[in-house]
Amino acid sequence: MFTPAECGRIAAQVKALEPSWARRHEVLPSFTLGAAAYLDIPTAGLAAYRIRTARINPTLRASFDPMYGALLEGLAQVLGAPTGLSPRLALPGFHLFLHHPLLAQLMPSLHFDLQWNLLRWREAEAAPPEHHRSFTVLIEAGEGGAGLWSWPIAHDPDRNLDERGLRRLVEGQPPVRHDYVLGEVFVHSGRLLHQIDPERNLLPGQARITLQGHAFLLDGTWILYW
Repeated sequence: MFTPAECGRIAAQVKALEPSWARRHEVLPSFTLGAAAYLDIPTAGLAAYRIRTARINPTLRASFDPMYGALLEGLAQVLGAPTGLSPRLALPGFHLFLHHPLLAQLMPSLHFDLQWNLLRWREAEAAPPEHHRSFTVLIEAGEGGAGLWSWPIAHDPDRNLDERGLRRLVEGQPPVRHDYVLGEVFVHSGRLLHQIDPERNLLPGQARITLQGHAFLLDGTWILYW
């Protein structure tokens, strides 16, 4: 998707926009640049997500327009159909972790990607699983790289488990680690239980930056959003 040099330029621009970052932990350096349905709606509501989207999308488009063009073109090839963006939804954005001596204590949540339920997107809620995708592009990482952990446990709508219940579900089952590659897009269904790889191994001055979002197939076009 992007060369190492392009990733470097994108990372530099993300860091230059630090005043627009949203803090996602009270103490530890976990941030996003962009609105994210799975984070904003549970904590502040759908209206707050809409407001954040309206405020940050123009900044993202002005700063990363060539990047979004390449992302749309690349994912169209990967997904085998045209891609597009919606003015009503948040643009794919960035998740950032910075070095901190206690960062290892920040355990990512176990989850399935079901954010369309939060958006009250009726077409998405009624769509079959194969009409949904999630994607991540690694933009910057520490020496240990970055990746995703997953378990061979598919989403079951009849099984409503909280975080503690999901932890019990995977107890004794080692995860499969999917290594991200700098500049490459990693696409998955979002329907298998997964979490961010907690082994970040960041040194002072290093960051873990990923471009990420979701795609929904609507009338023959994959709509990208976050």
